[in-house]
Amino acid sequence: MSELSDYFAILRKRGFSTTFRELRSRFIRQSPKIAIRRVMDLCEKYNSVFTFYITGNTAMRNRDFIREIINRGHSIECHGFNHIRFDSKDETVIRNDLKAARQLYEKCFNHCVCGFRAPYLKLDSRAAGILKNERFAFSSSTLGNEWFEYDCGLTEIPISICDWHVLIKDNKSNDYMISKLLDSQEDGNVFELHPWRIGQKRYIEILEEFLKQKRTNCVSQKQLYEDKNNSIALTGDVGEFGLSEIFIRAFSKSDSNCKKFLD
Repeated sequence: MSELSDYFAILRKRGFSTTFRELRSRFIRQSPKIAIRRVMDLCEKYNSVFTFYITGNTAMRNRDFIREIINRGHSIECHGFNHIRFDSKDETVIRNDLKAARQLYEKCFNHCVCGFRAPYLKLDSRAAGILKNERFAFSSSTLGNEWFEYDCGLTEIPISICDWHVLIKDNKSNDYMISKLLDSQEDGNVFELHPWRIGQKRYIEILEEFLKQKRTNCVSQKQLYEDKNNSIALTGDVGEFGLSEIFIRAFSKSDSNCKKFLD
């Protein structure tokens, strides 16, 4: 229930109009899996890779679909095991959440995650230090254009453009979003395009028009980190693949799932 309380508190701050647009985009939609496959189809058509930041709980419940994403050549990184606020939990909770997510991907998918995006983009220096200690190489949990390092040595690769800010918060048109993306193709930039939103019929033209007209390579965020600014990364967060998972996550004792993957 704590996650729902956090989310409702955030919605109150955002106001009625923004909240209405956000809830409509989240819940009045086709299946997220349909939208995500649509995103992958387009990226493959235009020789691009998409990076999905997926929670461990979601991956655990959708193993075949996670294998499909990996087998199709796209990238998966860590969005935590549970969708928790990393700036408001104690160190033990954060450490266990990260360990469980990493071990889930290693044990179930033979896949090593090295990047992290904090739910709600809430990450502080304390949590960054824990990420570094848990062998994560980079985070992409802030908004901005300049890469930087936390005192602990963790690299932060900020998000240059977020679909939520443009399409939901500012209520801009698809054409405006397309122009924004095309004008922001600086090496090292990261676009956050929630795949369950951008893959919907009403928004998919944004991704297709950008990919048609792009003048740079779209690589995984891991490759972007390793190449140090050569290209851009298309990324998006996935906290659930359906409404039922939200209720399961909110009302079940999700820590019990987390403990299954702790040594």
